[in-house]
Amino acid sequence: MSEETNQKFDTILNEIKEIKKDMATKEELKEVKEGMATKEELNQKTNKILVEVIGIKEELKDCVKKEEFQQKSDEILTAVDKITKDNETIKEEQTANISAHDRYENRLTNLESAKATI
Repeated sequence: MSEETNQKFDTILNEIKEIKKDMATKEELKEVKEGMATKEELNQKTNKILVEVIGIKEELKDCVKKEEFQQKSDEILTAVDKITKDNETIKEEQTANISAHDRYENRLTNLESAKATI
């Protein structure tokens, strides 16, 4: 082999040695593996999370959406406004009726007084 080829092989060999330094050993891989979850454990955890997500999704179905809440609030406020207006009308009519009653009472009293003097 030529000198140039030998140098290329030496360069490649040195690069392989450098890469090998960074690679994990079998012992290191075994230690990492011991701390990792198995497929079955991951599947169990995934299933638990899925059940929780489905439960939350079902609970959210019962929640009122913002638009629905706003619509119902508007309906309630409209009803309260109508009740307030009706109450004001009733108070005005009550005041008018009290005044009319007082006038009739005064008139009746005057008529009774006039009759007594006749």
